Formats: sequence, structure tokens, C-alpha cells
Amino acid sequence: MTTNAETMTPTLTEQSRRRPEFAEGVPVELANGETWQFPRPQVRIRPRFEGGKVVDVAGSYIFGGDHDARMAAFHAARDGSEQAGALFEMVASLLARNYDLSDADLSDLFTFVAGSEAGERMRVEIMEVALGISKKLLPATGS
Repeated sequence: MTTNAETMTPTLTEQSRRRPEFAEGVPVELANGETWQFPRPQVRIRPRFEGGKVVDVAGSYIFGGDHDARMAAFHAARDGSEQAGALFEMVASLLARNYDLSDADLSDLFTFVAGSEAGERMRVEIMEVALGISKKLLPATGS
């Protein structure tokens, strides 16, 4: 593992923090400038029948674990600060499935300047991944 000579702490790199069970996923560039892989959810398909015929088919993403509880906390938040906290807990939990990260690492990876182009892009992308609304969650299609 490489170290930062100034601080003598391990350098935070995507490759060096991968867990043995790492799986390619949804790529998002985080605060250190590297692209990190968030796990892809499972897709749940639920047909709705009336009178023996399908009248609707709904699809939803399932991340498993405690993600549903974290999602409920996000939606139940009383203010922006509480909602932001719930969002960061969701994305940290997802990222920890692929990477071995400390609390300090997570703080470093999710730090951004509000209103900056890079910060806003990262904020939107992590929110979309956590809420299951990212276009990047869709399977790649061949041509």
C-alpha cells in the first residue's frame, strides 16, 4: 500500500481498498478524483393480475441488507440536514460492500464543495444511486 509522505497515512485509492468479494457496479467519481464502483441492485419484477390477466408489471430495485431501513429514514427526515445524513449513510453502506473503508476514508470520499461543478455532479450521482433512480443502474445494452 502506498503512503502519503506528508501525513504518513495510507493513500486512499480505489484499487487498494477493494474487498475480495468486489463486484463491478455503478461507477461514480468521488472526491479523490477516482471512479469507485457502487454495487448494482437486484431488479424485482412484480406482475399484477386481475381476472387472470396481467394488467400491469412493475419493476423496482432491491439493494438488500439494511438499505430499505436507511431509505425509510431518508424519506422520513424532517429537514435537509437529517436527509443529507441519511443519504450519506445509504451510500457509505453501499460502498462498504465493495471496499474496506474507515470512517475517515468515507468522510474524505464524500467531501465536496456545494455549488462546484464536480461537487454537484458527485452529489447528484450518489443520490441517484442510493435512491435507485440512476440511469447507470440500467443494464448495458449491446448494439
